[in-house]
Amino acid sequence: AYAPLSNGGYCVKPHTICRIEDLYGRILYQCSVEKEYVMSTKSACMLTSVLEEAVSGGTAHALESVGFPVAAKTGTVGNATGGNRDVWTVAYTPKVAVAVWQGYDYPDESHILPDGTTGGTYPARLIAAFLKNTKAYSDGGSFPIPAGMSEVLLDSSTLVSEGRALLASERTPKTYLLREILPNEKLPVLTSERWNDPKRVEAVYVQADADGYPEISFIAPDTDMQYLIMRIEDGMQTEVGCIEGSAGSYLIYADRAEGHNTDAQYSVVTRHKAFYDEGIVVLSEPSDAVEFHAPGLLQRMMIGKEAADDKKDYALFDIAAE
Repeated sequence: AYAPLSNGGYCVKPHTICRIEDLYGRILYQCSVEKEYVMSTKSACMLTSVLEEAVSGGTAHALESVGFPVAAKTGTVGNATGGNRDVWTVAYTPKVAVAVWQGYDYPDESHILPDGTTGGTYPARLIAAFLKNTKAYSDGGSFPIPAGMSEVLLDSSTLVSEGRALLASERTPKTYLLREILPNEKLPVLTSERWNDPKRVEAVYVQADADGYPEISFIAPDTDMQYLIMRIEDGMQTEVGCIEGSAGSYLIYADRAEGHNTDAQYSVVTRHKAFYDEGIVVLSEPSDAVEFHAPGLLQRMMIGKEAADDKKDYALFDIAAE
């Protein structure tokens, strides 16, 4: 069943004897190979590419130790009363297809595989050992890519988060590179922009909240970014907060740390969230700094009264901003 995947979509009728020769090398019998076209060459190639990924980072990971291209699929059949009754691995190269099954012909309470035994454990390890010990027989090099198909690198992050197949950019981290083989008429044409430089915040505003503390606001220029609120005093910058929001959303941050109802400057720096999750810090240029002048007692009383009068409006505004 799996051999056609490495045979260009052709199924060959199983046979045990290829030919018989006499002692002089004369062919007495030659098997007539019967081939049936059971799937398109392109479909076989794409399925093989998928099953290669099962080896490189999936349940058939034990086969990666072989050291040459292998495609594989594991399988595990559970038992209704616990444990597993059957575990499988089927693997193939451009030269050979191998299947290993482990289990009991007649499973019962005394003859059952433990839960931890899966197709990716003993069956996959046994095939790996077999292929490594028969490399001259089994190593067929890379699987061929048929005409009309091309290998591309996709950005797996946009595939998962947006459901879109986009080409990887030069800045896509290696952990997000996804190798795929696709028909030329189905190749993506757009490149992922997820790893572009973060956009600078263009305008920042600051005002006193009801208690006289600085309230910083701005429009988020990008999605999937973090916005660092920087407080500047005596030429020193300190990060006082980090908020997130989608592009176009109105974001507000109140700097209510003890002692922060004093004069200061504020700016906002955009940080690339996906890069930061990978341990890489990529920042935008800081926004223009804005001045905050702490209000006096009378001003704070007036601000507090206005806030109380407009409490409903403030509540609605907060919901919209969030």
